[in-house]
Amino acid sequence: MFSIMYPQLQAVDFRSDVTALDVPVYVLDGAHELAGRRDLALGWIEQLDAPHKKLITYPDAGHAVVFEEVDAVHGLMNDEIVPAIYGG
Repeated sequence: MFSIMYPQLQAVDFRSDVTALDVPVYVLDGAHELAGRRDLALGWIEQLDAPHKKLITYPDAGHAVVFEEVDAVHGLMNDEIVPAIYGG
């Protein structure tokens, strides 16, 4: 995956290439992510045009939020994201 996907992604700048989405967007932010990566993501979500967008910051996580905060992400999916998208 690394040798195939990452070279393709290096040409993508979400700030200019993905300025709007027609779907809800949830960004899981690890407060301990590398500043260069985090700053880009925070800037992108701020300027993104979407019907619903939410930034969720996990103060004790870094790059792999879904693995570092398994219970919290599971709760977010079950309690907020799935009901918001699918109703219920």
